[in-house]
Amino acid sequence: MFSVGGLGHQGRRMSGAKGILRSLLGRIIPLRLLGQLHVELDALALRVANHVLPWRLISLSRARSLRGLKLHIGCGPYRHEGWYHVDFRSSNADLSIDIRRGLPFGDGSCRFIFCEHVFDHLELRELRGVLSECRRVLEPGGAIRIILPDLERFVRAYCGRETEWVRAVWGRDLSPTESLNEIFFADIMKRFLHDFSSLSGALRQAGFKEVYPTAPRESRFPELNIDSNLPHRRLDSLYVEAVR
Repeated sequence: MFSVGGLGHQGRRMSGAKGILRSLLGRIIPLRLLGQLHVELDALALRVANHVLPWRLISLSRARSLRGLKLHIGCGPYRHEGWYHVDFRSSNADLSIDIRRGLPFGDGSCRFIFCEHVFDHLELRELRGVLSECRRVLEPGGAIRIILPDLERFVRAYCGRETEWVRAVWGRDLSPTESLNEIFFADIMKRFLHDFSSLSGALRQAGFKEVYPTAPRESRFPELNIDSNLPHRRLDSLYVEAVR
């Protein structure tokens, strides 16, 4: 949904004129509400464009006929050869969609799905719907690789007062208490943080039978090893795969 795949913590912060406008509006409207309003207005504009603009309609029609896809959800600024990229905002995407509204691909049309640091921007109810769509578009035996902030790791760092880990993840000096609040509250676009138990439960509820934890660039499917190389991602992320 969001153009955040592959970006670091600092890269998600607004700057310049947008940052100033956000700061001014933040004095009137709570920042979390302001951020959500921004997302919903963008989503509305995207839906209108996809239903009105001829070239968008053509792209959506073509997407429904594609087969054997390697689908990258939330590509952000990154592209990978041989992959089909979708995103909410990124101009690098092959198709701009709001994944909360479904995936415009046929049943069993995808071999693989890859998604990095995107699903944490969905409410749990929304995620369950998106995962059901992912299972629908995957072919039998197809796999999805999901990378998310690891809630358990952040809590463990807090409980263990791991200041060096916090510094490595955030790129600046924060206390473990500040780190935990940063991941929960300061990033206003996050909606639900997962550990393996919660994410695997959502995947199984969506109908995936085989769900397992993995590690950076250690997918059992070599084509899915396209994780970003950002150092902090390896420290703070949860890596999970599921097979239809």
